[in-house]
Amino acid sequence: MNRATSARQRQPKQASPQQPPMAAICLPQLLATLHNACRQSAEQHGLAWLLDTDAALAPSLLLHPLALPQLLQQLLGASIRYTRKGGILLRTQLLAQQQMFQIITIEIIHEGSQEDGPAAAMAALLQQPERARKAGQPAGGWHSIRRLARLSAATLQLEQGSGQGCQLIVQLRAEVVEAGLPEHPQAESLPVLDHRVLRVLYQDDWPQQRALLQAFLRDKQADLHALLQAWHTGDLQALGLLAHRIKGASRNVGAAALAHAAARVEQAARGQHHASLPALLQALEQALQSFASMLQRAQDGPLINI
Repeated sequence: MNRATSARQRQPKQASPQQPPMAAICLPQLLATLHNACRQSAEQHGLAWLLDTDAALAPSLLLHPLALPQLLQQLLGASIRYTRKGGILLRTQLLAQQQMFQIITIEIIHEGSQEDGPAAAMAALLQQPERARKAGQPAGGWHSIRRLARLSAATLQLEQGSGQGCQLIVQLRAEVVEAGLPEHPQAESLPVLDHRVLRVLYQDDWPQQRALLQAFLRDKQADLHALLQAWHTGDLQALGLLAHRIKGASRNVGAAALAHAAARVEQAARGQHHASLPALLQALEQALQSFASMLQRAQDGPLINI
């Protein structure tokens, strides 16, 4: 054995570069930052640019501090670049709570006709060969996307949207750093009713809006009754589902304070935070009562600053 060979054998292996450790990150804040960073590009393309975050997300999750933001930034940029018309919604949802872990989806949803959306290009980008071949799209950049997804411990999936568009789904399983419920001091400033939501559908037709809100109130009063029954019987799964239902319906009509209160109940139920629920249930009842009182006072038209 010559000296060169012997020296190579004795030489210790160099340690591979250490990957940055997972860090505690507020996911809604990260998404809001990315959403704002891409806003100008989306508006230059003439696209509606929307954001919807789930209040049930834990305030702090262990996530990859470099790979995940880069992954989402690349996916958002590609979605804007390959969308010709319509709108893009960046949405997060809590799918499940598993003790100290949350399973989350981050969805980039194109709202519009399929031919105007990014489905074909995104299929190529995600290396879905059949769809990419039909679309005749190059798959450049998919190596980077796959690497970032792997580092982020994320799975990627492209699906047909509920309408004619498509949705790109990033799914994560992240460890909760803070198991307790976050405080939301800004909740006190939320309006009982944000009239901008219904005005999009009904313009300034208050009688039609009021009829819808009265039907909504009756329905949510029934949901609240069922929710309290679930609490008394100890059925937290049913309680969480009913709170989720109240939250979604409230957001649809602009009942911001009620939606927030329901989201807090949903989060506590999913996280098995029994001690927090009595106060949160009381807050939910008060929010619904405030909505009912507002509607009673607004006989002739919507009240100002409600």
